[in-house]
Order: sequence, then structure tokens, then C-alpha cells
Amino acid sequence: MKKPLSCASRLLWLLPLLALIGLLAFRAADRQRKEAAFFPVEEGRQYAARVPMEEMDLNVFHNLYGYTFLFPQSGSVLRFATESPITYYRQENGGKVPAITIPAGTEVEVGSGMLPFFFSYPTYEKGWRWAQPVVVPDAEWNEVRGEYFYVKTEELQALAVQWKCEWEKANAGRPFTTSLCGIRWPLDYDAGEILFELDVALYVNRIFLSPDLPWPFWETDCTLLLCAAILLALLPLGQRALRRLRPDWAPVCRRAAAWALCLLWLLPCLGLAGLLGSRAAERQRLRDAFSPLSDESSYRGYLDGVPMEELDADAYRIFLNWSAPAVFWDTAAIAGSSLTYYEKEGGRLIPVLTIRPGEWLAALSPGEFGYGFQSLPTQERGWRYAKPFVPREEGDSGEPEALPDNLPWYYVRLEELTEFRRRLLSRDGRPSCFEEESLLSVDDAFFQKGVALSPDLLPPLWQADCTLLACVAGALALIPLGRGAVFLARRRGKQP
Repeated sequence: MKKPLSCASRLLWLLPLLALIGLLAFRAADRQRKEAAFFPVEEGRQYAARVPMEEMDLNVFHNLYGYTFLFPQSGSVLRFATESPITYYRQENGGKVPAITIPAGTEVEVGSGMLPFFFSYPTYEKGWRWAQPVVVPDAEWNEVRGEYFYVKTEELQALAVQWKCEWEKANAGRPFTTSLCGIRWPLDYDAGEILFELDVALYVNRIFLSPDLPWPFWETDCTLLLCAAILLALLPLGQRALRRLRPDWAPVCRRAAAWALCLLWLLPCLGLAGLLGSRAAERQRLRDAFSPLSDESSYRGYLDGVPMEELDADAYRIFLNWSAPAVFWDTAAIAGSSLTYYEKEGGRLIPVLTIRPGEWLAALSPGEFGYGFQSLPTQERGWRYAKPFVPREEGDSGEPEALPDNLPWYYVRLEELTEFRRRLLSRDGRPSCFEEESLLSVDDAFFQKGVALSPDLLPPLWQADCTLLACVAGALALIPLGRGAVFLARRRGKQP
């Protein structure tokens, strides 16, 4: 009869394999759910009818352009030489024919007042975008701005990655942040992902289900789980093979297996330490890159630690040039989940207002700074400062009405606000994605303007991948510990 610990060690490889299967199944189901939930609205009829990109009226989508373009600073122009070529194509006779080729080493221009070169529309074919050419000084095509061409996604991504690096070099290493279309990307995002911000906005607003949507399926955590399963499966197989080939090596095999298990245990530990170290370094980099306002500024309330109740929150409107998330069009909606607002009294947060599921609300107010989802950061991570949603008449979906004067500011949990928005979009028939990120656009603007370094912008040290690595390391550690415990128990049992 086989020993229980021996069987457990041989079947240990099933744990990461089952976790990998579950993770892939969850992501596949999530993608299927998002695709099934999508159905186009009137504004998406051109994409639904598969109108050729050359014949499409792009003016229909202009209300998605409510972005805060935070690079470069007003009036500045960034010039750099491209490291790789980029080619723009025309569609002719069913194929794509090169129309403009920008060789490697060509100096290009990106600056304030220009439509960013990466602001491209998705096409019906994965890997191809519909965009205007990047500006090249004295190039003949600069005279016909507004003309669009096909361009390979990978070439545009390479240019975006280089541009981000050049921008940070020109701005003393300050990280670039953006909030195109009301969707926020993290400060440490891959610059190539910025190409898909419009795709996300089109999806959220039920216009087009882009084939380029950044829905990850196989990521680093999947690779780690697969490697762990393979190594754990090979260990007993290799040990058994050596025993059959050289029976006299049995003691050596046991010691080698023990050392291999120790080394295998070190892999997730090192991976966990690396993740925590990189995130701690990123947090420190953001702190070092933050350039606060001068001491003479009258907007140093955040920097000086002034309580939110004593700040003139409405005065911070001057640091923003947008008023509401562009991905939320409705003027009224039904609350999908409860949302509680708090007031600080004697150093404690006291609930003062709760919105219940099913209440009708004024969901969008273009003229009211800080209203609803447009919350301000506080000094404490996970808490926001905002004006509460205002009730509306049941079934009302008309034009936005004037909100009451002097709406109070309250504290609200970011977690509740994120869930509230997700359910609100879902109840309204709009698929949701990037819920929390799109609520932090104000934080991005404050970071760039030196107003405040919001604690919600700093990436959390411990995330799901850390938990996964810790579980793998713990499972690997249980085998030798269990064997040691059994050995000690047997040894004590043999003593008189």
C-alpha cells in the first residue's frame, strides 16, 4: 500500500493544473459573457452594417472624444526620430497598397493641438487600425490633414512605446498618464495599450465590438501555473526513472528529490519577492516623479494635508478641462446597488445618505464639478470626496435638469462607487469594463499638474497574482514539512 504522503506528492502537480484550467475557463466565460451582452445602438449602425472605413462618417463618434489630453504641456511639441519604419495603406482591388512609408530614423512631431497619432479607429480586421499619419516636418501629406489610412497595429504600438519613452525623457522622467475617452490606464501601463482606448469606449457605449479589444486570456499567471505543473509532474517521474535504471542510486535520488523540491519551492518565493519589489519600486518612482505645486500656490491644500472639509473643493475645477466621464451618456438611470455617503464628525465617518437599489437618479450632469462619478481623491486610499447623486422622477430620461445649488460634499468608498457604476451600466444594458480605472481620471490630472499624488493611483503591493504565488509556495512547503512530521512521529514511537 502506497504511503499517503507519497501519493500526495505525486498528485501535487494537479493543483496548479486545476488552477490553470479554472482560470482559463473563467476568462473564457467572462469573454463570452461580454460578447453576449453586447448589442449595437443606433450610433453603431455603420459598424453593424460593415460600412467600409473609407465611406464611414466618423463625425458620429465625436461625442466620444471627451478626453483630457495630458501630454505634452500646452503649446509644446515633442520631436524624435523613429526607431522602426511605419507604413500607411490604402484599400485597392480588395488588397492593401502602401500609400505612405515613414522610414526608420525619420523625425516626427507630436504636440499640443494635434490629434494624437495613436488615436485610431478599430477596423473589422484584427491587427489593422484606421488612423491619420503621424506628422513629419515638411512632408507633403501634412497639407492634407484629415485623411485616414490603414496601418498595422504592431507598427503603431511600436511608435507609441517609443513616444512614451521620449516624452518621459523630455519631462525629467515624469510618468505619462492619459484619460482618453474617460477611460483611465494605470501609470505603469504598456504604452502600446493606449491604442485601444477608443475600442473600449466604443464597446462600453454599444457601438462596436472591436476585434482588438484588450481582453487578456493567457497572461503571466497562466505561464507560472503551467511551469509549476510541469515541474511537479516531472519530479516524481524523473525519480522513478532513475530508480529503475540504477537501483543503487536510491539514496541519492531521495536526496536529489528533496533538493529539487526545495529549489522548486524557491521559484514562487522568488517570483513573489520580485513582484513585491517591482511594485514597491514603481510606487517609489511615482513619488519621486511627482512635482508638487510651488509654495506660493493657493492650491496646496492637498499637499499641506488640509482636511477635505476645509478645502474649497470647487476651486480645483481649474485643473481639469472636462466635466463628466464621456463613456456615460444617460441623463437618468436606475441605481443598481446601494451607495452610502459619509460625513466626518469628531474624526469619525458617520453615514448621512444611502441610495438604495431601484432609485431613479440624475446620472449625468455636465456642468456640475465633482458630481456623481467625478469624485476627488482624499488623503486615505479607497475613499473619495464627491457630491451625491440627486433623485429624479421615475422613468424620466429627458434633458439634464439644473441641480440644486450648493450640493454638499461627502465621503464615499471607491469600492462602492465602482460597484455602483458597474451595476448601473449593467442595468442600463451597457457592458462594463475598467470600472475603477475610469473613476480616477481626476487623480491623473492632479498628478500631472502637481496638485496631489492620490493614494488611489499607487499600485497596491499585494494583488491576486501574489496570492496565487503564495498558495503555490505554501503547497510546495507542506510536502517536506509533512514528511518531516511523519518521520519525527515514527521516531518517537520507536523510542522505549
